Amino acid sequence: MPLSVPEWLVSAGNARQLAEGLGLTALIALVSAAASMLLGTAFGFVLAARHPAVRAVGRIYLEAVRIVPLVVLLYLAYYVASAELGLNASNVTTSIVVFTVWGTGEFGDVVRGAVTSIPRHQYESAQALGLSTTSTYLRVIVPQSVRRVAPAAINLVTRMIKTTSLCAFISVAEVMTVGRQIVSVANQSFQHPQAPFVVYAVVMVLYFLLCWPISRGAQRLERVWAT
Repeated sequence: MPLSVPEWLVSAGNARQLAEGLGLTALIALVSAAASMLLGTAFGFVLAARHPAVRAVGRIYLEAVRIVPLVVLLYLAYYVASAELGLNASNVTTSIVVFTVWGTGEFGDVVRGAVTSIPRHQYESAQALGLSTTSTYLRVIVPQSVRRVAPAAINLVTRMIKTTSLCAFISVAEVMTVGRQIVSVANQSFQHPQAPFVVYAVVMVLYFLLCWPISRGAQRLERVWAT
């Protein structure tokens, strides 16, 4: 008697492969998000700089990473920068670098919005009290900006997780890639018409289980800070 699709998923070791793919998805997303937040914070101040030339350079970078599709950036980084220039970076490392380049721009714009939303009189009041520019930012601007930035930072993590499916274009074995491989094997050897539906439904649930706690955490944080 042939196995059902769920039984085949478990017995053939596919469940383990999906779990490993999910772990790689989380690794790429979390490392990229952490690096993006660190670099994006500095980039946000570039976008909010007083000097027009500095802001212009930042704006060009931001528009470039927004306009150019991530798939194109992945191809350029992996097949041109890595292969042609002899950098020999792995596809996982390339994915993290590309996602960080993209995330830095996105998070930097969030930081810019948070910093520029602080009323001007708070800067002036801090200066009137004798605070230096550095002290003004550390004691007055940054604490207020964190509350504005935190929900967007958490949202960036969920966006990173969902966008990692694009890494399949450079053969990264993240969860979506593993799902497609399982479906391909099922179509060739198992010949079960329900295999694609079941496998992709499992992948959907895995994405949900990974993103839902993060999303709920962002909502809870917003409610706590709103009180």
